Amino acid sequence: ITGPTKVTPYWGQGKAIEKEYIDKAVNIWDTSSNRISNLLNSSNSLYIHAIQPNQYLENSKPFSPKEKNNFLEYPYYGDPIKKYYALLDVNNLKAANVSDLRYLFSNTKDTVYLDICCHFNKLGMEEISKSIIINNKPVFDSLFSY
Repeated sequence: ITGPTKVTPYWGQGKAIEKEYIDKAVNIWDTSSNRISNLLNSSNSLYIHAIQPNQYLENSKPFSPKEKNNFLEYPYYGDPIKKYYALLDVNNLKAANVSDLRYLFSNTKDTVYLDICCHFNKLGMEEISKSIIINNKPVFDSLFSY
C-alpha cells in the first residue's frame, strides 16, 4: 500500500504541458458556452453569458485596503488567473447576449470582494447584477413587457 501521490499543478509541469492545458481549457470554455447557446436557442430560451470580474486579473480594480490586506494571497488560484483569464475571447462565443464584466470594477475603490478566491460581497453582487441587466436591456425588456 502506498500513500497518496502529490499532484503537480499543470503550471508546474513545463511550458509545453502548460500551453496544452490552457488551450484545452479555453476550448472547453468556448465550446461549452456555444453548446449551451445552441441548445437554448433551439428551444427559444434566452441565454446570457457573463464573464465575472476577478481580483487576480491585472489592472481590473484599484483595491481597497481590506482587499489588499486580505483577498490577494492565493497563488494556487491567482497565478493562473493572472496569466490566462485575459485569453478568454468573447468573439469566439455564439451567444447573442454576452456581458464581459472582467473590468467592471476598474474604477471602483470600494471593497467588492469577499474572500481570496472570487466571491463578492453585497455591493459587488449588486454591481454585477445591474451591469448584466443594463448590458442586456432588450432581453430583460422582452421578458417583462405586458
